[in-house]
Amino acid sequence: MPSHECSRSSIYGLTPCNILHLFFTLHLLTTDRCIFQDDLHDWAAEASRMRDVYSNAEFCIAATDAESGNVGLFFDRDVEQLTPVIVETTWSNKDDTSDSSKWPRPGSYMFGFYNINPYEAIDEAPLNQRAWVAQERFLSPRTLHFTRSLLHWECHTSFTSENNTMPDRHSGDWLTHFRSLIHDVKRPELSVGPIRRMFLGSVYELWGLYLHRYTSCGITKESDIFIALAGIADEIGHAINDCLIAGLWKGHFIEELCWQTISNSSRPSTWRAPTWSWASLSGRIRPSELKLVGGPHEMAAIVEFHISTKPSGEVEHGSVLVECRLIPAAIIYGYSWSNKDAWRFNASAALDESVWNSCSEETNTGNNNLIKVQLDVLDNPCYHTDQGVDVRLLVLTKHHVDSNLSMLGGICVVNSKTQAGSFERVGYFEADDEVAKLVLAAYGQARVQAILLI
Repeated sequence: MPSHECSRSSIYGLTPCNILHLFFTLHLLTTDRCIFQDDLHDWAAEASRMRDVYSNAEFCIAATDAESGNVGLFFDRDVEQLTPVIVETTWSNKDDTSDSSKWPRPGSYMFGFYNINPYEAIDEAPLNQRAWVAQERFLSPRTLHFTRSLLHWECHTSFTSENNTMPDRHSGDWLTHFRSLIHDVKRPELSVGPIRRMFLGSVYELWGLYLHRYTSCGITKESDIFIALAGIADEIGHAINDCLIAGLWKGHFIEELCWQTISNSSRPSTWRAPTWSWASLSGRIRPSELKLVGGPHEMAAIVEFHISTKPSGEVEHGSVLVECRLIPAAIIYGYSWSNKDAWRFNASAALDESVWNSCSEETNTGNNNLIKVQLDVLDNPCYHTDQGVDVRLLVLTKHHVDSNLSMLGGICVVNSKTQAGSFERVGYFEADDEVAKLVLAAYGQARVQAILLI
């Protein structure tokens, strides 16, 4: 905003010049040190304090529309166009047959001529495309967003702008709801019982939405994937008495393993997480949605975790010993599913012929008996051949849709080439209806074993 316009626009009684002065004053009063980016020890120590820094702030000022640190807060804008107009109205209803209660009352009304979509202005703004900012926005009790058009105010109870006296309803409402849930589950009266279980279910569900958005954001240093998540993970973990194991909640670990990719993902240039963690990939992920169908029945069990992390939150090593039944199958890449499934699955799997023959009297191995698969990455040359790729199906969850139908979810694993005797994840699979029955039959015939997932 040009300097000569500073006195013509205000929010909550503060002009932009006042706000900027207040920002520097608060910064000088509350900041006793900075982070030395080239000092790894100082960086690790300070990065782990992000929860305390942001959650204890009075409010945060966000250069929401700035594409870099060289842009700043203010932009040229037409203040008169943004200023609401107060109109005095009066009318009378001469139609005695109509319901007068449907008519607004005469009086003063405020009209705005600049229609702005808060989702585009805030959620889609450059600042909120950065992974580090995701937890900062969640943890901050109040945020003042500077955009190209308006100043927006966001807190735990409302979202409004300088030319609007009423909260805007937009897609970001989930964030306010998420914060409220975290606050509610801390209440003593919700420490036990069915109501708490309901609240916790909503927390895990909204965490999935947060994670989807987080993995859609850009991150400059690939190794920061867990560090930039540590503050919010701390906040939520303390509230629900749970903790993240390489990005997956320990209390629902079997179900958490059922995440899947959305777009063509890739492996980071350096190792940062085990293959069973979504953080082993660069790209958007979708957490398990099978919990929306109904309460899951776990078809595998965790024996023990082997996790090593740095104080900053980076994972140095991660593996998990799983008691399960592995089913031989072959992946066929490039199979074209129906339109409703094409956006979720890029491959299919067929049971091994010997398994198929022992589980079913049917001889038809057509498309109706294929298992839906979403491969984690597609750059493996073996997927692009006419031959099927041998995998093992690790069934993790079973959901009853009704008395006759079941839905199965799990992951595809292969023998590790880097650690003998262990397995690596290569994709996610689902099976329902008749296909689920075949997989369940094969599951029943497979032997129980403990495998190491790395």
